[in-house]
Amino acid sequence: MENGYQKLFNRFNTISPDVTHRIKSVSLSVFLQESTNLELWMRNDEKLLLTMGGLNPEFCSDELSLRIEAARIAESIWQEERMSPRPARKAWLELWFRGLEMYRDLARTFRHACRGDKYAMGSVKNITTGNDPESILLHIPSFRSVADKYPHLLKKIYFDFKRLDEADSLCQEMENALAVSDVEKIKGYKTKKIRDQAFAYLKEAVNEIRLCGRYVFHHDKERLVGYRSEALHRKNMRRCRRKKAAIIPINDTAGPSASVPDEAQPDEQLPAKDSPPSDSKEPPLKAMKKGARKKGRNKKRR
Repeated sequence: MENGYQKLFNRFNTISPDVTHRIKSVSLSVFLQESTNLELWMRNDEKLLLTMGGLNPEFCSDELSLRIEAARIAESIWQEERMSPRPARKAWLELWFRGLEMYRDLARTFRHACRGDKYAMGSVKNITTGNDPESILLHIPSFRSVADKYPHLLKKIYFDFKRLDEADSLCQEMENALAVSDVEKIKGYKTKKIRDQAFAYLKEAVNEIRLCGRYVFHHDKERLVGYRSEALHRKNMRRCRRKKAAIIPINDTAGPSASVPDEAQPDEQLPAKDSPPSDSKEPPLKAMKKGARKKGRNKKRR
């Protein structure tokens, strides 16, 4: 299979980078397993797919198996490259923490020294913004220009100007280490790009086989199941269930005859316990007062 990988390398290495990010719905490990399942599933239907479905012979089962193995090899090479130790990165991180500590110490010192001069304080504020590597590499040498412009303010706190020489030297080391680390990172990006191209090359065959399979076996549900992504199908079903659960049904066509609980009908009030029957000719307010008086007399008798 190593020879097959070398054979396919020249093919998928020409794929545009814009096409290398098409596998977003499922993880790459799941996609690899589904591609292997598809390769086994289509073997019995290969003749029908080639004749009735119009499948390109380049996407036959043997070719698909070769693309799957090439994608596996590309993934293993990328994982090995990603997990391997990077000495340049480690050296850069050590210098980065040293530079960050020195940058914060100089910023604190200069703020304290220039606190009484608004012009000097404005210059210090301009060079003490941001903690990212680019800001630190840009601003550490700027402390010397502020020190040359306002040396009398730093002399008041007995500032050691040799610290600026140390900062310049450390800044130069950081620039060199960052450049080496970036070159090392670019090499890793090349390996990842090849991995993405290999999966895009595999995805091209998988999509075409599934389309032809769904066309040929649209009437045969037992065979049709094998030409879809099971992980994507489950994902879509969960999304549909969440949407249905989020929808609150509103019955706009319900009229006055709709069955509504008695508690939900504020206009319909139950008659009082001691109120007169509905055929009474007394006004409702009089009837309520009469009922209250009867209650009072009953309580006195008790």
